[in-house]
Amino acid sequence: MRRRGIVALVVAAYVLALPAGVSATRYSNVTWFLNWIPSGFPATELCGQSGIVDTARNYNQALSKVWNYGACGASRVLPATFLGSAVYGYRDGNYCGNSGYYYSTVATAGWQLWATMCSNPAGSQSFHTVGTSLGKAGSGYLAGSVTSPAQSY
Repeated sequence: MRRRGIVALVVAAYVLALPAGVSATRYSNVTWFLNWIPSGFPATELCGQSGIVDTARNYNQALSKVWNYGACGASRVLPATFLGSAVYGYRDGNYCGNSGYYYSTVATAGWQLWATMCSNPAGSQSFHTVGTSLGKAGSGYLAGSVTSPAQSY
């Protein structure tokens, strides 16, 4: 019994010694960009969220929401091509590249894009994403962007 107690204390000491607040994923808050009226639909909010996921993987999500004074609340499903996403990757504050635009291929209220834009060499670097969300308006698109918090690996 005494041996189990010592093992438990050693494990607890190891876990407590790990750096606090280190996680492999960082997301921005869901952000309201604008109100728009997609063809054939009532007023809708375009919202978005960006992040760094796993090991330097860039993330963006375009969201269509029922208009509610910028609250980004209830989802509104829109037809294919009505939402789009792009990611721009940064390592140590330097631009690495972008994904280009990807448009929804199914009816949805949220269109996500995951793409790795920056290499992750040995050592510790800081990564962040600028995510662009698109909402179809007539023959073009309206856009908003949000920057994720930085994450180091």
